[in-house]
Amino acid sequence: MQGGTDEIDTRSVSTRYASLCPCTGKNQMYLEQTLQHYLDDLASAQPTPGGGSASALSGAMGAALASMVCRLTLGKAGYEQAQAEVEDILEQTEQLRARFQQLLEEDIAAYGRLSACYKMPR
Repeated sequence: MQGGTDEIDTRSVSTRYASLCPCTGKNQMYLEQTLQHYLDDLASAQPTPGGGSASALSGAMGAALASMVCRLTLGKAGYEQAQAEVEDILEQTEQLRARFQQLLEEDIAAYGRLSACYKMPR
């Protein structure tokens, strides 16, 4: 995922994708909240967060675990010949993690906008 249009902007996702929660009217930037806060909101009757953001969170956690394995492998005896490949994989998993985090916030924001449209007079 290097170069071109596939490159991921890894700046703070929450500064780029703040979402307005339709049920509370408060800005929810879940990546800056505790996991407990996110899970409580996910389990609630409110419309967001929902399945899309939960899927993105699962993807981000999977990518984070892959990054952890890479970091545990880098510099370890017996893996000298694989270092360049592991570094490449680490870069990819970090880009994927950033993208999944971005998708988590984007999904919540998109559903919030859709929900607001449903409330408009016809």
